[in-house]
Amino acid sequence: NITSSSTLTMTPSTSATVSYSYSYTNGTGSGSGSQGCSSTSCHTISGLNSSATVTFTGPTETDSYGNTAAATLVVTVDKSVPTIASVTTSSISGSSSNLTFTPSEAGTYFYLVYAFADSAPSASTIIAQGTSISEGTSSAVSASNVVNMSGLDENSSYKVYLVVRDSAGNISAVSTT
Repeated sequence: NITSSSTLTMTPSTSATVSYSYSYTNGTGSGSGSQGCSSTSCHTISGLNSSATVTFTGPTETDSYGNTAAATLVVTVDKSVPTIASVTTSSISGSSSNLTFTPSEAGTYFYLVYAFADSAPSASTIIAQGTSISEGTSSAVSASNVVNMSGLDENSSYKVYLVVRDSAGNISAVSTT
């Protein structure tokens, strides 16, 4: 997955000239074509948006046994940052509470529980699971998630800080409840 560029350039690793075909789709259109390229020059596709898919297909080759195959490379551009909605916590019962949230896409969630008066942590501190009263991380689905947080005192006030990282490495803004 590509997360930070809107231009994709293909350059072969050999000095031989090869032919390939390509196609792409994204939210603003699509395109296709074919061309030859050498080790120093090839094709560049610009203007890819946050949800583009590009497919490169190389020439068909036949081995000594008569098997044929064409190399295919599929590249997905993912610059979409997950968002988190419907973040709530239940009342503390004994020493635990439930954190409920709904991310816009699946990935990995990370949370830290701090005393109410403490300064907010950064997203990188949350992901690193820095020192806190309670912390956790696991897989998140793109639907409602319920997480049990333990080690809490029902006579204390807390803030929960939460982030979600998608499969491409994009990280949501820090959510607080």
